Amino acid sequence: MRTGTPIRFGLIGTGGIAFDAHIPAIEAIPDARITAVSNRSEAKARRAAERCGLSRWFTDNQRVIDDPEVDAVIICTPPNAHTEWTVKAARAGKHVLCEKPMARTLAECDSMIAACEAAKVQLMVAEMKRFNPGFRRARQLLQDGVIGSPFLARYHNSYFEPHTRQAWWVVPEISGGGEMMNELTHQANTLRFFLGEAAAVACMSNHPQGPPPEDNAAVTLRFRSGALAVVTISWMTKPYNPTFPAPLEHAWDERIEIFGTDGALRIETPFTYWKVPLQLQVYTERDLPGYHKGWNLVRCAPTEHYIEQIRHFMRCQRGEETCEVSGRDGRADLAIVLAAMQSAETGRIVTL
Repeated sequence: MRTGTPIRFGLIGTGGIAFDAHIPAIEAIPDARITAVSNRSEAKARRAAERCGLSRWFTDNQRVIDDPEVDAVIICTPPNAHTEWTVKAARAGKHVLCEKPMARTLAECDSMIAACEAAKVQLMVAEMKRFNPGFRRARQLLQDGVIGSPFLARYHNSYFEPHTRQAWWVVPEISGGGEMMNELTHQANTLRFFLGEAAAVACMSNHPQGPPPEDNAAVTLRFRSGALAVVTISWMTKPYNPTFPAPLEHAWDERIEIFGTDGALRIETPFTYWKVPLQLQVYTERDLPGYHKGWNLVRCAPTEHYIEQIRHFMRCQRGEETCEVSGRDGRADLAIVLAAMQSAETGRIVTL
């Protein structure tokens, strides 16, 4: 596929993530377009088609895969369908961007990876956070040694979504788990982006809103570098980060702190769909060009990570870049989540 050649996308699943993230992102890119959509619900499929200016829609996902006017598919179904439609898309020669979590089990991940490698098509997992300019700047600070060698991180991400208790996210056969499967995949991918591969996981969780699966979790990670990270996640917290005030339905709170031998950095993010810059601060005890000793506010570009995610996926299809969030990355993220779930159940540290 030549540079500049328009890429035609088919959406498999047209729920909230498709409407709020993928459709607006594709619309913002001149050489990308949506040519087919499908949903088991005809009403939802029709709604998406109308949103995209299409005169047709499908209730059979296979119709999107078989469509000769589709070059790549974005799979926005619940996790229990990710493997089936990724494998079928690969066999049809379509590139795949699959929503997180990649799958429910590592065996499902392996099937997806094998099918895409055999078909020589791209498989990318939708971990948009690493395309946030602020996250990329923070990673560069770490790589440049501005805070020395990282040894400890704290990552908190919570929000208020009481409707989740009535959704498919609490049906393990569909989602694979609860809040850890829903959210910890993001934290796992981000911390791997910052600190490298994890070596061991310990976790405790609870479920105040109802029976299992979990509503909240506290996870401790040890990385191969020796660094530690403590992650707390919840989908039932009402307070939000006062740096980015929001109404209760968007009570989003995401904060990351990484401590190094010569300093620290702090990230605070707005609600994930807001296209405003996150706040990045770095503390250093070193005399470095561009940074004074003490805390420094690092200016970052506005957050358009969903757009940059699609652009990267397109460049990968054209052979211009190597995929940053491959199927193997998605598998590594899921391995951390499954280890945390196992630790919460057994009370033991799980080695990766």
